Amino acid sequence: LNASSLANQSTLILDEAKMFRHEADLDREEANKYRTEAVEEEEEYAADESLINKDNAEITAEKRLMYNYTNSSRHYLELAHTSREEFQHVVLKYRYEMDKV
Repeated sequence: LNASSLANQSTLILDEAKMFRHEADLDREEANKYRTEAVEEEEEYAADESLINKDNAEITAEKRLMYNYTNSSRHYLELAHTSREEFQHVVLKYRYEMDKV
């Protein structure tokens, strides 16, 4: 082998090494892009999960309010029923007393 052919081989080897290095750089950039996307998706997921938890807390609070309103309504209906019975009793007693007179 002469010096010219050794120089050509060296140039080819250097070019091939540069090509591999360039491909490695591209692979590294792509890996970083996927890593960044994964982090962004994880952050979006955490934000979505936070919203879901907030919605669930609001739904639970609304259910609690509805339960309280239902119980209050039931209580007031019972009071109204009792008051009506007491009123009817007073009216009957009044009529009875008036009939005696």
